[in-house]
Amino acid sequence: MTPAALALAIAALFTPPLCINAQPIQTSAPAPCTGILWGVEETKAALKCQRAILPQCITDARLDRERLDAQLDAMRVRALAAEAAIDHAPKPLPSWVLPAFASASFIVGGVLGVWLAPHI
Repeated sequence: MTPAALALAIAALFTPPLCINAQPIQTSAPAPCTGILWGVEETKAALKCQRAILPQCITDARLDRERLDAQLDAMRVRALAAEAAIDHAPKPLPSWVLPAFASASFIVGGVLGVWLAPHI
């Protein structure tokens, strides 16, 4: 047994009972309303508050749903536009074009340099 578990077990032995005025009731008998944390009026006030909050919560949820649907539609439009841009983009040149032009320009530049050097 770990020291923490042992300390918890010892603390549970010396803890006073939580329900001081607990009373047993019969199976079919209604429970008395004494000892509840709040009274009947406070319960009615809380219920009235929840009845006012629930429609507002439903309205907010519907508004959020509409906003998210609009964002989803906007994302779909952007995705379709991106796909169309990719489909209509020019195809890349073959892989041999860049090395061929680079080599040709290097050779032409060297020949011109050698040919023009005596004339300058």
